[in-house]
Amino acid sequence: MALVLFKNGSDFRIALFAMMVGCLWQRQNKLRECQPSWQLHEIGDIAKELVHEFMEELRGPVQRRLVCWSPLLVACYKGNFDATLFDGSNCAGIRVVFWDPSGTVIAALSKKIGSTHLIEMAEALAARRAVVLANQLSLFDGIIEGDCLRVTQALNCSGRRLCY
Repeated sequence: MALVLFKNGSDFRIALFAMMVGCLWQRQNKLRECQPSWQLHEIGDIAKELVHEFMEELRGPVQRRLVCWSPLLVACYKGNFDATLFDGSNCAGIRVVFWDPSGTVIAALSKKIGSTHLIEMAEALAARRAVVLANQLSLFDGIIEGDCLRVTQALNCSGRRLCY
């Protein structure tokens, strides 16, 4: 039956069908466990968004680079932010670390955030939290870095000064 169903289907339609089945399965499991879940009318849009995100990543090779701390050329504070999506829990986590000009860690945080299924959204929330933490620590001269190209480009194109 499956071969007949997908015989003339595009890759997108096949992936969308599979994603919708997965979302329905996940919804049923969450309801069975009395956990919050998507409404039925949301599943189609959520599945489309997830498939588009997945196919976009397949289009180009993802080049990973080794990321490690490096000192700045000027004496100022440096912050790094990052985010991750947790498998199966529909939650994300963010991490922020600040160093002084000599490379000593002066502040760090790790926090579980609410429901999100897009890594870019989680990374944007991590960037926002990094700026808030810098203000709370009264760090008025520094730079914040992240490894999500889309978030970094969006922030740089916003026309606002990102060095806090």
